[in-house]
Amino acid sequence: MAYLIEWVDQVEDSFGPEVCVKMNTPAGLLYQHWRGDVICSTTWFVNSNIHDFSNQTSLELKLDSSSIDVIPVKLLKKGSLFQQKVWAELLIIPSGKTLTYSEIAVKLSSSPRAVGNACRANPYPFLIPCHRVVAVSSLGGYSGQTVGPLMVIKETLLSHELMNQA
Repeated sequence: MAYLIEWVDQVEDSFGPEVCVKMNTPAGLLYQHWRGDVICSTTWFVNSNIHDFSNQTSLELKLDSSSIDVIPVKLLKKGSLFQQKVWAELLIIPSGKTLTYSEIAVKLSSSPRAVGNACRANPYPFLIPCHRVVAVSSLGGYSGQTVGPLMVIKETLLSHELMNQA
């Protein structure tokens, strides 16, 4: 399953108040912050029970009722121009595949550390797959952590994608 990202420059007050809903993923619960039909940010709910969710997001409903492989999603545009370039590179990494921070850095004429910092600042984990970026000799980090529950999420997402490649 891939997402077709439509970037939205801003959300108006007419979109209504921000609503926080939960999305069930293979690695646990992901909180999504919506205004209207635009996702403004996502954050992992660590220490969650994967089956402990009380409502489905409209994104999940699209996934449940869809037989297509690409789901359109509106995201609020955030970050610097460089971060946006890194995130665009992440969106083209196929499910079940990884690239290193160095490989992305070469593509962008940058440094691996700058790419890692952009991955750390990703406001849309899971939707923009920063979990598919690894270090040359290890898994690297995930959302600023190199150990702990967020690294378990990264490992789980990568394992899930590899299993679904068959």
